Parts: sequence; C-alpha cells; structure tokens
Amino acid sequence: MEQADRPLIAHRRLFLTEIIVNTISRAPAAAPTAATPSWTAFLQAKVRAWIAAYVTWRTEQAAMQQLGRMSDHDLRDIGLTRSEITHAVIHGAARDRGRRRTR
Repeated sequence: MEQADRPLIAHRRLFLTEIIVNTISRAPAAAPTAATPSWTAFLQAKVRAWIAAYVTWRTEQAAMQQLGRMSDHDLRDIGLTRSEITHAVIHGAARDRGRRRTR
C-alpha cells in the first residue's frame, strides 16, 4: 500500500463511522411496552377477564332460573329434563346434541 493512499483510507473509515453513528443515533428507540406489558395493562386485562366471567355467570344463573320455572312438559318440548338444566346451560348440551324425539 502506498503512503498516498493511507490518508484516503483513513478518511473513508472516518466517513463511514460517522454515517453509522448518525444512523444509529437517529433510529427510534424500541418501545419498552412492546416486549413486556406494563402492570397497568396486565391489571386491565385481568379486570376485563373477571368482568366477562361475572357476566357469563350471571347470564347462566338467570337462564337456569328461567328454565327451572318451566313445567316438565315445556322442558320436554325443548328436549330437556329437569336434571339436565344445569349441564345444558353451562355446556350447551341441548344445542349440541340436536333435538330429542319425545312420544
């Protein structure tokens, strides 16, 4: 390598280093919440899940009360017996098994 080329190579390295440093310094920082959710987001998710579970439970309780007030004849018309009310409401058994034939 010749003596005349050394200052040119050093200048190019310095120029490339400056470009890299400028690029890195201008890049936006990664959002810390993207990798790990904050405790408030976690708490909000838990509260939403609890509310959804409570609403589901209340809806099931109301359905069981309403079915419990029906006569055995009416329950038989919709394909249920009194002992199947809880299972049918919670698991949707009457909907899944189709209609039951009665005599």
